[in-house]
Amino acid sequence: MTPQQRAVMERVDQVEEKSFVSLYEHAPPELNAGHFVEDGVSVAWLGSYADAAFTAISAIDAAPDPDATLARILERLRQTGVAVVGLDDHPDLDPAYGHDWIVAQGFEPDSEEQIDWMPLDTFTPEPTAPGIRVEQISDDDAADFASILNEGFGAAADAGLGPIFASVIGKPGWLHYIAYVDGEPGAAAALFIADNVADCFIAATRPSARRRGAQTALINRRLQDGRTAGCDIATAQSVIGSASPRNFGRRGFMPVYRRTIYARRLREC
Repeated sequence: MTPQQRAVMERVDQVEEKSFVSLYEHAPPELNAGHFVEDGVSVAWLGSYADAAFTAISAIDAAPDPDATLARILERLRQTGVAVVGLDDHPDLDPAYGHDWIVAQGFEPDSEEQIDWMPLDTFTPEPTAPGIRVEQISDDDAADFASILNEGFGAAADAGLGPIFASVIGKPGWLHYIAYVDGEPGAAAALFIADNVADCFIAATRPSARRRGAQTALINRRLQDGRTAGCDIATAQSVIGSASPRNFGRRGFMPVYRRTIYARRLREC
């Protein structure tokens, strides 16, 4: 990792942590979500959506005794009703608590994420594709926003994924958008701004609206708004194998690092 990548990684990791804390602390009680710190280890959970990326344990090696701390965290999450919990192998993780240790704790590789970034002084907006209109939304559009995220991620209509992101519409640091495709809500995305970093946090497109340029338009809008807000860099987290890394790559994003998300099931869904 180059010195530039190291500096970027430290900035984007800090903003990602802030965004998760904001997201989970604002979640309504019915979503069974929250955030806590155990022995210096940050834990965010979303009991209403069984996905290892959204009930996450970060920096387990920060604990004086990672084995004991992890056992307490898992028991606490089990008591909340969480079905699946995730743990990742961040590049700064102590090697002693890497792949072999994680697997020995009952976790299995689930997915890979790529963290990308770009300097915003190089950003030039692209023309929006025909039939696409991007609007920043308010609470009045929360139901449409949540529905698009759940459908785009292939989640159940009542899954907590869409609602938890809709719950921070209008909250400090957050901007939410819907891309209308031929006049109909077709894609959605969120931006979190902190410490002069524009974090392109989440995005999804309904199957019926794909391959129309909606996500490109949403990326453009978020980068433009991030630069207007005074940000000097933008970042994005994408699942390897999805369309997102390609979409961001075409807009000039560059990789910072990759991480594997490991999952452990605590109960059946």
